[in-house]
Amino acid sequence: MATKKTETTVTDPWKDMVKIRLPKAVAGESKYQFVAVNCHTFQIEKNKEVEVPRPIAEAIAAQLDAQTEADDYVEANTSK
Repeated sequence: MATKKTETTVTDPWKDMVKIRLPKAVAGESKYQFVAVNCHTFQIEKNKEVEVPRPIAEAIAAQLDAQTEADDYVEANTSK
């Protein structure tokens, strides 16, 4: 009985580029966002569509989700 080999393709996530746009900077805030993942560092301009590697896009998405969740929590728990 012969066994069939399955080939798997390993792709480098750092070569998979994704378009993103960071929210516009508020007054007094830097117009750039510094992002670092596994020693890869990027300075990304806010309010401008840019291409970044997928791990950077995923880190930014996670940060924005966490910020939204924190903002919602503060809003829900702040006495008016």
